[in-house]
Order: sequence, then C-alpha cells, then structure tokens
Amino acid sequence: MRKPLPPAHRCTEPRSSSDTVATLRFPTYDFTMGFRTVFVLVLVCALVLETGAWSRRRSWYRRRRSYYTRRRSISVPVYASCRAPYTAPGTIMYNCYPPYVHGEACWWRCPSGYRYQSGSPYRQCRNGQWTGTIMFCIYDVVQALLGK
Repeated sequence: MRKPLPPAHRCTEPRSSSDTVATLRFPTYDFTMGFRTVFVLVLVCALVLETGAWSRRRSWYRRRRSYYTRRRSISVPVYASCRAPYTAPGTIMYNCYPPYVHGEACWWRCPSGYRYQSGSPYRQCRNGQWTGTIMFCIYDVVQALLGK
C-alpha cells in the first residue's frame, strides 16, 4: 500500500521573536516518485529547448502556426505551375488558393437558384495544365417558378 503524499511544503514557526523569516521545510518523497517526476520534467524541458518554443525572436504562436498552414513554401519549376483557372459566370470556386502549382486542386459548385449543366466540379493542375473541363451552371427556372 502506498503512503499518502505529504503536502508540498510546510512553514515552520519562527524559532525566536527576533527571527522574522519563516523557514520552509520541503518533504522528502520516495525514490520512485522523485525519479518519475524528474524524468518527466527533463523530457518536457528537452522538448521545449529542442523546438525553440519560447525563443525571443519568434513567439510560440508563430513557430506553431507554420505547422498548421495549408502549404509549405517549395520551389517548383515555372513549367509546373498553372494560370488561374477560369470560373464561368454562375459558378463558385472554392478551396483553391494561389500559387497554382503542380498537384493543386480546385472545386466548383453551383449557387442556390442554379443547377449543374456540364463540366468538371473538380480540376487539378498537372504539368502546367488544368485537368477536366470548365464547369457550367444554368439558372433553374423550375426552382424559381415552383419554389422547390
């Protein structure tokens, strides 16, 4: 059975009336508890020092923000990048951000009140060209008249 943990610290009464500063007496822990605590603290400190999370030049948020961004900065040949894809009137392009490099994908959809007519709702930049065809949406007269 394990012993209950002692409190973090105990303040003792001054030894004499002239002694105005209270002394702190820290309790001793068994070896396994102390070893585990020290081991965890060493791991945390090593992680903080390795990542440079609290450096003065860059804040923690700025260093961590780079891990969550959508795209890393990479160098690609000019021939592998595509021009901005054409968006036909009556269509909405989403999830597509410049630069349009090899492998970048874009999606299109029809707004409310329009319906799909033809084309590819998904296109991808491959070797400087967009795959698929331009998507077109047309005004939905039935929905406008009947309100469905």
